[in-house]
Amino acid sequence: MSQQGNRPQNVSSNLLFPAENEQLFNLLGKRCVTLATGVVQVYLALPESRGSWTKRCVGVACFVKDNPKRSYFIRVYDVKKCVLIWEQELYNQFKYNTAMPYFHTFATDDCQAGLNFADEREALRFKRTIEDKIRQKQQKKQEKKRQAPSVPVPTPQHMKVADVKPDPSDNMALSKRKQDKGTLKGDKKKDKKKKIN
Repeated sequence: MSQQGNRPQNVSSNLLFPAENEQLFNLLGKRCVTLATGVVQVYLALPESRGSWTKRCVGVACFVKDNPKRSYFIRVYDVKKCVLIWEQELYNQFKYNTAMPYFHTFATDDCQAGLNFADEREALRFKRTIEDKIRQKQQKKQEKKRQAPSVPVPTPQHMKVADVKPDPSDNMALSKRKQDKGTLKGDKKKDKKKKIN
């Protein structure tokens, strides 16, 4: 992957002609770039097929940085028909597995998916690029956790009297005690006045 400034450039497939790669790059859309590309067969392990793989489609897989959507996707295109035929967004906790050097698997929303690469070098580049991105995302997440300001949790030593809210049922008992004290104080004042006179 070559860099022009900080902008990544589209990575082409070794198995496609230059014109086919250009056509593929145009299919990606504005402000989208493929960081890794490879010719693949897409297999799905559908829940109803009980663990066996079913071929879904054949096309060119792209690991796409989609700037408008601020996300990363594995997208498979049919270059001859000029259409997107399958995609999977990289979600939090995304795991990319390499069952074999040319066969990579991962979980989608509803089943397991497998990419069967036609070229092992493209498979290796695809794997490394995705794993690097996953690692970068995890590092950013860890840095954010470390940089987050720690908020002290109030403990009995740190709590002020104003922080403690009285129980409403206690208010009745408190006001009754105040009334009782008032009458006692008043009685004492009357007694004092009587003595002075």
